[in-house]
Amino acid sequence: MKKKYFIGTAIVLLTGAMLVACKPSEEKLNEAETARNLLIEAKKVAEETYLDITDSSGKEELDELAKREAEIESLNFTKMSDKKIDGVLPDINQLTQEYQELGGKFNATLSNEKNIKDEEAKHMDLGSYIINKTGLSIKEVILHDMTTDTYSDNMLGEGVVLEPGYTLMGAVLDVNVTSSQWEVIIKDDNNTTHNLECGDLKSADKEGIALVITLDPATGAGKAEIGSYSGL
Repeated sequence: MKKKYFIGTAIVLLTGAMLVACKPSEEKLNEAETARNLLIEAKKVAEETYLDITDSSGKEELDELAKREAEIESLNFTKMSDKKIDGVLPDINQLTQEYQELGGKFNATLSNEKNIKDEEAKHMDLGSYIINKTGLSIKEVILHDMTTDTYSDNMLGEGVVLEPGYTLMGAVLDVNVTSSQWEVIIKDDNNTTHNLECGDLKSADKEGIALVITLDPATGAGKAEIGSYSGL
């Protein structure tokens, strides 16, 4: 009877030792939980940033990461040994890094989209009739934003000549509302360039304007006077 008792006691002790061996140490458990929390936070940041951008090209990669992250969230570290936790920690840290890198890409996209939106907010399309009262045949009409030193394309188009007294309809001026000074540059059929003083386009009627271009034959000075559609 004593022999059986000792054997039974040994089995109980051995079973207890095995159970203890299967449980993680407090230190390893904390390390695993900390790593997983960092992963969850990286996932949250990446997904929230993705929702703020219009570019959807990262959706497939984000979904793939989410599948791997869900598997890690389902792990019960309290039932794993230190050795098993050590086996999964590199995967957790790697996935966290991938989320952070993807989040960085989303942040760059968000910043770029914001810059584009901010730049677009500075501009307005101003419909215009361009009325040629210079007495010259004109083959180029270019708007020069003197504040930003930028030039429009030739609003007449390739090969088009605006004869004296004629009107170009349907021109659209790209006006930067943060600018304060413009000029209209024209080139006549003799390839002579004329710089015409222009009024304040950002204060013009947003419904559209008539841009009357004139030249003083005595002085050669020119103007691009802003009128309204209603005056035509």
